Amino acid sequence: MQYYLKYSLFIFLSVFILTGCVNYRKNINDEVVLKDGNTQTGTIIACDSLKVKLKKIDESISILPWSTIDSIKGKKFKTLWLGANVGYYNTPYFSVFRNQGIDAKQVGFQGKVGMAIRGNRLAYISLMHSPAKPYAITKFGVGYQRYLGKGTYLNRKGYFVGGEFNLMGVKYNNGAQMALEPFFGYERKCNVHIRLHFKLGLQFNISNKNNHSGANASIGIHFIKKDFKAYYNTINKEHRIARN
Repeated sequence: MQYYLKYSLFIFLSVFILTGCVNYRKNINDEVVLKDGNTQTGTIIACDSLKVKLKKIDESISILPWSTIDSIKGKKFKTLWLGANVGYYNTPYFSVFRNQGIDAKQVGFQGKVGMAIRGNRLAYISLMHSPAKPYAITKFGVGYQRYLGKGTYLNRKGYFVGGEFNLMGVKYNNGAQMALEPFFGYERKCNVHIRLHFKLGLQFNISNKNNHSGANASIGIHFIKKDFKAYYNTINKEHRIARN
């Protein structure tokens, strides 16, 4: 019974985090600023030299002549992103094979893929591996990262907090162990696609015979797929939608 509850909780949290990011106000991608000072939000579905066609959150369509538009700005900033981290991990777990708690301390490698949304939120799935002794450790889970204050993944730099819910597999164990891993860090922009960061995290085991807390420190890189500055420059200056 405990086995099924564990994986049911993991699936529920995974679906909650990922769908919450992907489907959040799906028709509010763009903001049209009019010359009279008013704004309209929605998703631009067509654009030419004469007009902009905007689909609103209620599925209605507005046709806005360029003669009435001052500018068009991003609202959702939704895009795919990839990430990787390498660092030093103190990972507590319970070894069924040895029937004892072990605090493994070793270098670890993490890969991430997910969706970025609204400039300040990242939701992702991750896979982490550490060739620890005496047994190697693999973690698979979901994560959520949020930038603090006015920080975004578009700014030059910023601080962030977040957390991961992982299933932790240990060699020779007969099942995964659960862990919650909050973290915080600092990030700096290299170019429109590449961002570097430093991250500190903790590990808290759930329903585990080893109740020690773990910690980790890592450096990482994020690749943000879409160039939003170029995208909206193309719309405002060339009056067409860039397919990037």
